Amino acid sequence: SYRMCHGNKVWRDYALEMYKRVYAETGVKILYIDEFSLRIHNRCYADTHGHEVPSNLLKTDRNFITSLTSGSSERRRILS
Repeated sequence: SYRMCHGNKVWRDYALEMYKRVYAETGVKILYIDEFSLRIHNRCYADTHGHEVPSNLLKTDRNFITSLTSGSSERRRILS
């Protein structure tokens, strides 16, 4: 399987829109996301994703989580 690079803005934007759609369609109040991995072989070496090369998984995952939770409302939460 492949792990998407959380440093890639295109992926972050896609995921954010997907999670917003899930909220709207299901009416859930909590969304649990479990797609993070700190295994060293998951680092990204693409120099077009806006992160250092190789990527720092802690930083890219933190930025991904921040982008997801910044759009959360008071009544709905994203947990990771």
